[in-house]
Amino acid sequence: MKKKMDDFYINEYYNFLRESERDPEKQILGNYTSLHPWNEECREIVIKWMAEVVRWFDMSDWVLFVGVNYLDRFLSIRRCPRDALQLLAVTTLYVASKMEVIYPPSISEFSGMVDGATPRYIAQLEMKLMTGIKFRLKCTTTMDFISVFVHVDKKCSLFPDILKHALLLARLTLIIPEFADKLPSIITCACWALARRTCGLKKWTKRLQNFTGIEETTFAGYIDPLDALHFACLNDEKPPAIFSMPVKI
Repeated sequence: MKKKMDDFYINEYYNFLRESERDPEKQILGNYTSLHPWNEECREIVIKWMAEVVRWFDMSDWVLFVGVNYLDRFLSIRRCPRDALQLLAVTTLYVASKMEVIYPPSISEFSGMVDGATPRYIAQLEMKLMTGIKFRLKCTTTMDFISVFVHVDKKCSLFPDILKHALLLARLTLIIPEFADKLPSIITCACWALARRTCGLKKWTKRLQNFTGIEETTFAGYIDPLDALHFACLNDEKPPAIFSMPVKI
């Protein structure tokens, strides 16, 4: 009976996530960097730096994913000069930490991560950020879907390795601009399938397809670019923090 109840709630939660990820108020504009006086490379650099900040404060991956979500959503509707991008990034992490951490770092600690920043600057930008995203602070990210996949595939003997690889791959999707406006559910499927393949298993099983309602062909095009970036990081003598920092759920 307990197993049936657990399966029921997992399915209900998954359906809730699929519905919430389509909220029109929380959508990210594809190729939004064309609206700004900087390019996709600048976005990649600032997100890698955000990962460094998360590692510095020893926070979980949830903070990074929520922070990047706030960043992308805000930049989809508001212009931001290049010299203010780092300040905006640290502000999104400050807000995300208050959502995801019981005892988050103080605003003074966050301001110390950016040269010339003050708590007052961050507080002012925090208000602009929350107004820009219409105070919709609760968002659905890849981390939410990974927390569901944990229950679906946990009987696999290589489950710990699959989870570790899936989380590392999910982090890498944050710096790929083509993934910014994609549904977290589809991104998670690609990460999970590639993680299974990396562990020597069949990428996508009937059980996973039946549970998610998503066929392998839906995300197949995302796997190769993600695999290429993964391979590059594995062979990098000094991989970025977004890849090398310990997995912390």
